[in-house]
Amino acid sequence: MNTAVTPFKRLVPALTISNIGLYVALIPPMILLLTLKIQAIDPKNVESALAYVLSIGAFVAMIANPVAGAISDRTRLKFGRRRTWILIGSVLGGASILGIGLSNEVWQVILFWSCAQAFFNFMLAANNALIADQIEVSRRGSISGILGSIGAVAAIIGITLVNALGESQMIKWYVLAIIPMVCAIIAISMIRDSGSTGSRKTEKEKFSLSMVIPSPRKYPVFAYAWLARFLVLFGPSIGSFGTLFMVERFHFTQAELGSKVALLTTIGTIITFLFSIVGGFVSDYFKRQKPFVIGAGILMGMALMIQGFTTSFTVYLILAVCSAIGAGIFYAVDMALLTRVLPNKEDAAKDLGILNIANALPQSIVPAIMPLLLGLGGYQTAFSVIGILGILGAIAVLKVPEMPRGTKADDVKDETTAVI
Repeated sequence: MNTAVTPFKRLVPALTISNIGLYVALIPPMILLLTLKIQAIDPKNVESALAYVLSIGAFVAMIANPVAGAISDRTRLKFGRRRTWILIGSVLGGASILGIGLSNEVWQVILFWSCAQAFFNFMLAANNALIADQIEVSRRGSISGILGSIGAVAAIIGITLVNALGESQMIKWYVLAIIPMVCAIIAISMIRDSGSTGSRKTEKEKFSLSMVIPSPRKYPVFAYAWLARFLVLFGPSIGSFGTLFMVERFHFTQAELGSKVALLTTIGTIITFLFSIVGGFVSDYFKRQKPFVIGAGILMGMALMIQGFTTSFTVYLILAVCSAIGAGIFYAVDMALLTRVLPNKEDAAKDLGILNIANALPQSIVPAIMPLLLGLGGYQTAFSVIGILGILGAIAVLKVPEMPRGTKADDVKDETTAVI
């Protein structure tokens, strides 16, 4: 266990700064810069090349996060098992972002984007583990609301920044490479941390998959919670295909596209930020998580389905607002739900890494299947299929037991083995 504890009032801003740094480096490329980079390198095969870049990168992220969590759990350096990987991840991740800017072949973009995903997931795994390490259960709902909004805040900061940096694409990549390093240095200066001191079994144990991935039979609630997040996050994983949709459906020029993406990002960020914080606090107040998660997932799925049929940017914008409302509530409340059903406190970082696979896997699957879905029926079919999967994810939350009314959060026992 980690014997050093950071005061709550210091840990929250530290995690906020650290997460903003890594998301500012990752989100603008996913939303805009990777699309522009691929268009410059291979304009005739943008969709297929972009699919390779995003799907391979997301697959790497999916693998890297639980591996990073397991390594962090076992790090015994005096500098700290979490602080060490926040710093290393930010430096190597930033260097990888710079590598993308210097690339002039698609394979190079794939390589450096995959490296960026891997190294930033070491940073992310350490950030998330600090919540389980140092924040008591009674405060995790509110902290989930705050941290759940960071992706949206980072998106608006990142998109606004890259649009303000002018026409030079290289300058944008340089700036995005530096930001996570600076944020990491600030964050680790605020965090108290120590190396792993927990005792681990020294006798030889026969390796089994359940040592890495919790058994769905033994921990069915954890499995259903994982499945729900996995399916709901198919919608947000369309990433750069949403940008391509606007180009093809609304015929925006590159200059118009940048301003429209900035508008969508700004409005979406504000809405997501507000509803993430409000959703987290309201959920804690009523001690109810399932209605919020289910409603948010259904709202996100339905909004995406309708977007595929719209020919008006105004309607598209309104639906994006609806999706942002759902996303804000979902990210906050679902995270609080997930931390409640972790199978093993001693392997918190590793198990959080397994949960992060539910975030990363859709980012790999969706770009890979989007060309097929687009070929079958255009964006109407593609967005409808993805939206329906999100709604099914929301329904899966019904299998997760609710936190009992009148029970203090600190007294809630592990519910992952509950009979369903």
